[in-house]
Amino acid sequence: MRPLSVKLGNVLLARHRRLCLGVKFPPAEIPDDLVEHVVVNCITAAGLIGTTNYRSMGRYLKELAQWSYDRGLPPLNALIIKENIGMAERGFYELPGCKNWHVDVRRCITCKEYPARIET
Repeated sequence: MRPLSVKLGNVLLARHRRLCLGVKFPPAEIPDDLVEHVVVNCITAAGLIGTTNYRSMGRYLKELAQWSYDRGLPPLNALIIKENIGMAERGFYELPGCKNWHVDVRRCITCKEYPARIET
């Protein structure tokens, strides 16, 4: 994985720990307002990893999708949304393990099996 993919993954894992580990709902019952609270738009995510080129985020999201898929985990990249549509963009559905953003993001929020960090 690229260093910025690892950095983004670790930022998302820390956010997930902070906001999601106490969630008791099953995935199908996660309310939209909780999803809105947990997700981060790609421009903000780019800033969190120290880049201003948010248009290059697709390559990092693809690597995170593959990392999640290889471990049998919900796609961690589901936590990143396109700022003007409030959900993942079209390219999400072409990534490994990414089938339905509305379902995948809720599976991600309720996942208790993510590691603390992505190790390189």
